[in-house]
Amino acid sequence: MAATSSALMSCPTCRKRVEKENTRKVYIPHGPSNNIPRTRSAAPPLAPATTMENLLNDTIKEASEQVENLRTENTRLESALKGAFAQNNALQDAVQIATTKLRDGARRLDTETRASLEARGKEGEARAHARRLGMWVHRLVVMLCVLLLLLLFFGAVMARFAKVTSKVTGATVWQSHKRAIWETLKSLFRL
Repeated sequence: MAATSSALMSCPTCRKRVEKENTRKVYIPHGPSNNIPRTRSAAPPLAPATTMENLLNDTIKEASEQVENLRTENTRLESALKGAFAQNNALQDAVQIATTKLRDGARRLDTETRASLEARGKEGEARAHARRLGMWVHRLVVMLCVLLLLLLFFGAVMARFAKVTSKVTGATVWQSHKRAIWETLKSLFRL
């Protein structure tokens, strides 16, 4: 590129064009009149090799910064991914533990429910048996009371009759009572 620059400067036409491009009109804010345009030569342009080298250096620097940023982001994403995997594993363990506990609780509840139902069934059977037994005892007591009342009634009737007959036969009242009770029992068992 230096050769190209020197070749341009050696050619009169090209040199004029380059010099014309390197000069520009500027307004100088001080002096006799502020509106007078004056020409001033601009700073000499950088050599093309230096400009390209600086551009390459800037590009390399930006690329290295981007690579460093990407590495930092990659490291952050890797750590976040590891944390997510750890949380996923912890959640899976928690779900497995909860499932195991629920299964054990369901089995225990089923066993307790069955035992309770069996106990209630046995208790219900015992209550029904006791109820039936109580009904039979109640009937037996009622029947005995009725028999006793009948016995007393027939005894009273027979005693009355014995009192009348004792006057005739001369037997005592107690013997008449015994005979009346005996006759009543015999008549009941005949029925």
